[in-house]
Amino acid sequence: MKSGESGLEAAIRELREEVGLNVAPGDLTPALDESHTWEGKVERLQIFQLNMTDEPRVKVDNREVIAASFYSAQEALNLQLFPPLRKHIEQMARKL
Repeated sequence: MKSGESGLEAAIRELREEVGLNVAPGDLTPALDESHTWEGKVERLQIFQLNMTDEPRVKVDNREVIAASFYSAQEALNLQLFPPLRKHIEQMARKL
């Protein structure tokens, strides 16, 4: 997050900059908001959910993101995931 930027604003900016998706604030819904210890420091983590009817075309920035793919919840859970992201996907999978 940049100075003075909210988590929502950062998510919108990062989607645009890193994968070429332009979304409006109302397109994202808060999915997880918690403090998490990562690499020896406590950080606030916010995950936002974007529901789409069609798979979007992404354009990775080849700097912070070098590849992007879409997975079902079960496929994603077979990957090595950041623990809070895994927690969110597990919660979503239970609702399906």
